[in-house]
Amino acid sequence: MMGCSFLLTLFVLLLHGVFGDDVVTVMEGDTVTLNTDITKKEHDKMLWYFEDTRIALINGHPNTSCLYDGEDGRFRDRLKVDYETGSMIITDITTEHAGRYEAEIIRSESSGKRQSLNRNRKCDSTKITKKISVSHDDTTKTFNVIIIAALSDQVKTDEEPRMEKREFDLDLMSLTRRTAAAAAATPIRAVTTNRITASTVSQ
Repeated sequence: MMGCSFLLTLFVLLLHGVFGDDVVTVMEGDTVTLNTDITKKEHDKMLWYFEDTRIALINGHPNTSCLYDGEDGRFRDRLKVDYETGSMIITDITTEHAGRYEAEIIRSESSGKRQSLNRNRKCDSTKITKKISVSHDDTTKTFNVIIIAALSDQVKTDEEPRMEKREFDLDLMSLTRRTAAAAAATPIRAVTTNRITASTVSQ
């Protein structure tokens, strides 16, 4: 019997001055890489969000960066990042990871926000941080990665039930033939009926 599997169709939309569509299709259990396709400077920061919840803070080095589990821990042990480019890698993807991803670039010149990020030295992967509004200026660039999942269940076709019925009929026919053959091979025993005639003896 054919098992059910899920097909995730990921539509990736990047906002980088102009809109460009990029479609990524992965099967459940696969690994997907979300590329920012930008030149990241050494001291630039990058924030990744999933449905407005922060899932990564990239400071250019693992020791000063943090990967978050996300709500319900759905991203625990599934996230990897390229610390040079800021690209996000999601491993063993499932239907609960389908949704909207956003990568926000914080340029080194944006001192105010950089200082607030630098204060968070210790990584708490369980922390839930919501996205706040940002100003779209020359020092901050925002990338929107929108993932819309279209579930496609592989169900049995109309032919499969018919095949199963034929297999059942064949099994039943085979059983019937075996029963008939067994009956034919059984010797018929002759049954003799003895009639006892009672005679009346006259005295």
